[in-house]
Amino acid sequence: MGISYHGGAECTEKAGFLPQRTQRNHRGFTEKKHRVIVMRIFSGKFRGRVLKSPKDADVIRPTQGYLREAVFNICQHSVEGAEFLDLFAGTGAIGFEALSRGAKHVTFVDSSREAIKYIKENARILGVEKNVTIIYGDAFKTVAKLAKRGMKYDIIYIDPPYAKKKHHDASGEIYSGDKALITAEDNGLIAPSGTVFVEGPRSGWDDNIDIKTLSLESSRSFSDSALRHFKKLKSPPAFNISA
Repeated sequence: MGISYHGGAECTEKAGFLPQRTQRNHRGFTEKKHRVIVMRIFSGKFRGRVLKSPKDADVIRPTQGYLREAVFNICQHSVEGAEFLDLFAGTGAIGFEALSRGAKHVTFVDSSREAIKYIKENARILGVEKNVTIIYGDAFKTVAKLAKRGMKYDIIYIDPPYAKKKHHDASGEIYSGDKALITAEDNGLIAPSGTVFVEGPRSGWDDNIDIKTLSLESSRSFSDSALRHFKKLKSPPAFNISA
């Protein structure tokens, strides 16, 4: 599948940014220097390659280095040949890391035109246009559309903006990451033996999330972030009962 556009890294510091600094300009006024992102691929065939990313880390928050390491430590034996879905993709750091480590194909989804621009540029820089699908649009609606096309994903990474922790719908208020997880499960988007990661702030999600075909394998906290790892439950064997 070639690169398609739909309408609708390791960093200098372990945390992923160069810190904010202040300095005086030529007029003597103090200026605030934004955190500068230098995103690099950690491992695989693109190891060390620099990804395009916004100069201001507050524009698009990339998945920080230690979180990416944690994700691929968990799924290192299942990423080879995988269909990978990067929801709320941002700069695409997670998805491109997956491609570097042998994923067959990555679908990137984001509702920010700025994010889509960086994903397109990074796909060209790495020469992986044939291995990616890039979708501009709402994550929840896109999940339903992908399901209608019969798509199944071996690994799904869900990382909604921390500033938009809650999703509001007819059922009430729910953490956006949980809503995306439930939507992916309800639409049958998770492949048998599939894995789902949900990144989010350390607080704000429901510990009693209503999932039916997934088990929570682990939950880890990192600074102001948390990472939950879900695994598709194995279906019980079918019994052929004859008279």
